[in-house]
Amino acid sequence: ERGYEKALQAAAAEQSALREAEATAAAAACAQRVDKAVRAREAELEAEAEKLKDRDAAHERRVAILNAEHSKALAERGRKLADAETDTRKAVAKAKLDKDREHGALLTAERARAKAGLVEAQR
Repeated sequence: ERGYEKALQAAAAEQSALREAEATAAAAACAQRVDKAVRAREAELEAEAEKLKDRDAAHERRVAILNAEHSKALAERGRKLADAETDTRKAVAKAKLDKDREHGALLTAERARAKAGLVEAQR
C-alpha cells in the first residue's frame, strides 16, 4: 500500500508538473501572439505615419509653389501698375506740352493781329 501511495504521489506530481509546463507553454505562445500583433500594429502605424509625412511634404511643396506664383503675380501686377503710371505721366506731360504749344501759337497769332492792327492804324 505504501508503494501505491508513492506511485500516486509521483503521478500527481508529474501531472502537476505537466500542467505547469502546459500552462507555461500556453502563456509563452500567447505572449508570442501578442508580441506579433503588437509588431504588426506598430508596422501599420509606421506606414501610416510615413504616408502622413509624404502628404505633409507634398502639401508643403504645393504651398511653396503657390507662394512663388503669388509673388510672381504680385510682381507682374506691380510692373503693370508702374507701366500704367509712367504712361499716364507721359500722356499728361504731352497734353501739357500740346496745350502750351497751342497757347503759344494763339499768343503769336494774337500778337500778329495786334501788330497788323497797329500798322494799319499808323497808316
